[in-house]
Amino acid sequence: MPQTIDAQRPAAKTHRRTSEAGSCRGLVERDGRISDLGDGLLDRLGFASGDDLRGLRFESLWAHVDRPIVQRGLRRAAAGANTVLSLDLNYLTGEDRSFTLTLRPTRDQSALRVELGTH
Repeated sequence: MPQTIDAQRPAAKTHRRTSEAGSCRGLVERDGRISDLGDGLLDRLGFASGDDLRGLRFESLWAHVDRPIVQRGLRRAAAGANTVLSLDLNYLTGEDRSFTLTLRPTRDQSALRVELGTH
């Protein structure tokens, strides 16, 4: 029987906050739902500091053209692979440059760490 997940509540297994103030880091559950995003990452993606996006699908934050790329990256990371994606945030930032999205499993492989950087 499939598991029902309430997008309004955090996942049953709670992870400690992994993102320090201003960092472009976060934590995503293995199923692709957001657990925690740092203020820097929220800002880079066009959200206000402290916005609570827990339970939303991480790939839904990206442009439609990039969502399949992010989904594949999440699946690879959930399978245990460190994954680096090159993405364009021009639709948000107006800047003509690429960003890297690094996805990697946590040490206990219960979730995925995400980090946004610049090329």
